[in-house]
Amino acid sequence: MPLSLEVVGAFLGISILLFLVGSLMLWLGRNKAQDYLEASSGKSLGVFTKLFAYMIPIANESRDKLQSELVKAGHYGKYAAEDYLALRNAAVFAWLIFVAAALVMTIDDGAAAQQFYFIVGGIVMLLIWGLPRIILSTSASARVQRIRYGLPDGLDMVTMTVSAGMPLQRAIAHVSRELRNSHNDLACELTILEGQASARSLDYALKEFAKRVDDPDVTALSTMIHHAERLGGNVANAFHEFADSIRETRRQRAEEEGNRTSIKLLFPVIFFLAPPIYVLLLGPAVMELRNFSMRETAPGGALNQSATQASVSSTPDRQNSIFSSGNN
Repeated sequence: MPLSLEVVGAFLGISILLFLVGSLMLWLGRNKAQDYLEASSGKSLGVFTKLFAYMIPIANESRDKLQSELVKAGHYGKYAAEDYLALRNAAVFAWLIFVAAALVMTIDDGAAAQQFYFIVGGIVMLLIWGLPRIILSTSASARVQRIRYGLPDGLDMVTMTVSAGMPLQRAIAHVSRELRNSHNDLACELTILEGQASARSLDYALKEFAKRVDDPDVTALSTMIHHAERLGGNVANAFHEFADSIRETRRQRAEEEGNRTSIKLLFPVIFFLAPPIYVLLLGPAVMELRNFSMRETAPGGALNQSATQASVSSTPDRQNSIFSSGNN
């Protein structure tokens, strides 16, 4: 029995540890622009990274989708996908070794205990396999949303600095430094944008920005700046107009969500708020009807069947006595 408790405790402890370590690994190392600009070659497991990364085969489409989600989440390393796969596969491999050792150690506990450990081990292995990907997808979606919400403020700051006479690329670099405390995700993207614009062109940098974030607003910004440069327009005014259009779109989306929310709230109101209202409205009437029924069915009441039958049976006797007294 003590051995069984130790094994169960080890299962739970390692499960929690793997969850915490996986979450920490997915949140650390984010928003490092130099990893993207300098093509960092760091590997998490050293020479064993490729071995564990390709231990379990993965399709090229799945790997490209994983790489895209990692970039959206802010992991710009050249080998970010290999690091993720290597760490996940290594965790799965280590867990399988632990489950096998636990099953061997508890072989004398019976078939029921063995089956319990096997089921728990399988559930934890599924968590090790799928939970990091869920956390990664959630992190990527949240980061893209933060960039979308901070983009109008960043564009307004770029417009003000360019209008004050600062060159566009220096303005972008200045705004990226100013936004590190309020919009860290957007600041990292603007740092990459400024570096790529300095190396090649602003058009190319904006296209890469749209490819990394994969958001309709950023794609529209890239297209608009591309047309403004081709037609010789003022880029600063284009930034300002686009920021206003984003705010207007955000307001329309908020109104749309508000209208949807009113429809969604209809069902909770019907199922949770309507019953108490019916209780308040019909409760007094039901209680009054209950009191009336109890009062009238009591002895001497109008609805008491025994009293009614007694009165009905006594009526002919009373009539006979009256009739006989009349004859006398």
